[in-house]
Amino acid sequence: MKIAVCVKQVPDATVHKRLDPGTNRLDRSGDSELNPFDVHGLEEAIKLREAGHEVEEIVAVCMG
Repeated sequence: MKIAVCVKQVPDATVHKRLDPGTNRLDRSGDSELNPFDVHGLEEAIKLREAGHEVEEIVAVCMG
């Protein structure tokens, strides 16, 4: 069995956020991390493999 986990990179919650004055959009040039909910999905996939299920491969899929 192969497991695909969809993940998304999001701005770090502990970093001060700022807006780009030209576009009034969030400046995403700072530190970023995986969405905490996506980390739970990866952990569950790893737990399945460690529990002895026939997991051949775990793939993290990210777009954007």
